[in-house]
Amino acid sequence: MGPWKSLPQIKEVVTELKSFIELIEKHYAKRPITYTTREFHQRYLRRQLNDESYWIRSLVTPPRILQSDWVIWQYHNRGRRPGIIGPVDLNVARQSFQAITK
Repeated sequence: MGPWKSLPQIKEVVTELKSFIELIEKHYAKRPITYTTREFHQRYLRRQLNDESYWIRSLVTPPRILQSDWVIWQYHNRGRRPGIIGPVDLNVARQSFQAITK
């Protein structure tokens, strides 16, 4: 028995995610950005959701997946910023906020 035995099947996850993306897009009239880790992408999303925009969580090192396709990269999860008490996620965007949200 492998470690993936108790996890949801790829088809189930992709079907639910596509439905969720469609609901969000219908409600906000904007296509959402899909947040993912390398592990989740490799397990469930690879070759399944090719036309989506991605927000990649890859702490410390640049993303090794979707290298030319990510829109936002979360590179740290315990950053510090003035005015915020406690750790905060730090991200890099390839485009301006206005370009991402258009």
